[in-house]
Amino acid sequence: MSILDDLHRINKKYEKGYGYSAKYDFLSGAASDELLPHNMISPFILKPTDKQKEKLMKIHRKRSKRAQKIDESKNANITLDEKKWKKKPNRYDIPGIDTISQDVQRKRAFSFLEKAVKKNIVSEAVEDVDLDAKGAFDLYTKKIIFSTTHEDLLEPSTIAHELGHALDVADISIERAKRIRDFRTVGTKSSSAVSKKAQSKKAKRRRKQFIQISEFMRGGIPEDEYKKYREDRSELYADAVASTIIQPSYTKKHFPEVYETITNALKEHEL
Repeated sequence: MSILDDLHRINKKYEKGYGYSAKYDFLSGAASDELLPHNMISPFILKPTDKQKEKLMKIHRKRSKRAQKIDESKNANITLDEKKWKKKPNRYDIPGIDTISQDVQRKRAFSFLEKAVKKNIVSEAVEDVDLDAKGAFDLYTKKIIFSTTHEDLLEPSTIAHELGHALDVADISIERAKRIRDFRTVGTKSSSAVSKKAQSKKAKRRRKQFIQISEFMRGGIPEDEYKKYREDRSELYADAVASTIIQPSYTKKHFPEVYETITNALKEHEL
C-alpha cells in the first residue's frame, strides 16, 4: 500500500472533521472587514456555520460551472462583506464559499507529498495517537506524523506545513540541522554591488512577509510564550511552503519575495 493510499484511508476516517465546523462565525454588515483584525480574515481561520454556508452557497451556485471552478481554484482578496462580494465575485472571495476548495487543496498537498516521497525528502506518513500537535516531521526518519486525536487531522494545510519542514532540512545533515541559526530565507550572499544596508532592508522586508503568511495560514501571533514558537524560523518557513503549495497565485501576488524563495527551493529539489 502506498503512502497516498494510507493517507486516503486515514482521511476517510476523519472526513467529518473537514468542512464548516465554524472556528469563528462571520460578522454581518458592510463594516465586517473592519471589525476583525486583518490577520483573522483568512479562509484558513474563518469558516462559515452551516446556516451561513447554505445562504451564501446558493448565491455562488448561480454562477456558471466554469466560473465556480475557476474561482475555487485560487484565492482572491478575502472579504466578509457580502455586498462587496456579490458586486465583484471575481475580485473578492468569502472564506469557505469561493476560496480554494478542500478538494483542490488536498490534490495539491497530496501531489507535492507524492513527489517528496519519490525524491526521498519524505519516507512515509504515519499516525500517532500520542502526538500532541496536529502533525510533525521527524528529522531522523524523514517521517511525517499525524495525530489521530485532531478532527482536522488531514487538513491539506497541515500536510503542506509538515512538507515545509521536510523541504527545509532536505539537503542538510542531521548534525548540521541541529546547529542551524541563520534564517535560510533571508536572502542570497550579497555581491559587491549590493550594499549591506540594502541587504538588511531586504531581509527585514522578507521576514515581515514570512510573519504575514504565517498569520494568514494560522491566525495572529499572540504576545505570550507561544510567540517564540510561532516566530521560529523553521515554523515560518513551513508556513510559507504550505501557502505556496496550497495557494500559489495568492502567495505570489501578496508575498512576492517569499514566493520567489520557496519556488527556488522547490526547483532545486525538482519538486
